[in-house]
Amino acid sequence: MGFNVSIGLLIHTRSQKRILMIGSIFVMASGVVYFAFMSAWFSLFSVIGYGQTIRWILALAAITMGLINIKEIFFFKKGVSLMIPESAKPKIAQKIRQIMQEKNIYTAIIGTVLLAVFVNLIELGCTIGLPAIFTKILADRSVGISSKYFYMIIYNIAYVVPLATIVGIFTITLGHYKMTEKHGKILKLISGLLMLILGIIMLAKPEILTLS
Repeated sequence: MGFNVSIGLLIHTRSQKRILMIGSIFVMASGVVYFAFMSAWFSLFSVIGYGQTIRWILALAAITMGLINIKEIFFFKKGVSLMIPESAKPKIAQKIRQIMQEKNIYTAIIGTVLLAVFVNLIELGCTIGLPAIFTKILADRSVGISSKYFYMIIYNIAYVVPLATIVGIFTITLGHYKMTEKHGKILKLISGLLMLILGIIMLAKPEILTLS
């Protein structure tokens, strides 16, 4: 996970204030990027429609991604994996070190925002399933456009809360408590099961997802 790589390198600053500042900005910028990504999905569905073909494509994609994530419990990072590529991690590490060494606070903030955009773009392939399905479900529901965007905001709040929690714990403990491989496997299992279940429902009982 790109976020874990980025926040892990902040420990070298040994400054709770700087860890909290950079981590918080990173989380907020990630939320904005994720919301923009979901809005793009919603706009796409508004243009191409919400027919059966799209439902089948999303369902099969969700089932495939769900099985890949569940696979991580037994074969972590082996074979096909929906995780940030190892080749991208050195570049992320280099950028975060530049931010840590930056003395100008405004330049550090801009650098953190750009890093959040960079990391989230890299991870789009890993997180594409759930937001696509969520926006498809929203598109199918008979509610106003403002309500649909409200639900997307709620979804994004749920997305950033775990990240903010990690930043808080990391700041308080100065990195003594951080995500491990075991935590990563648990998160992959949860997301994998969720995508698998949603994919099956979309194929077998799609009406369940559009009940008002």
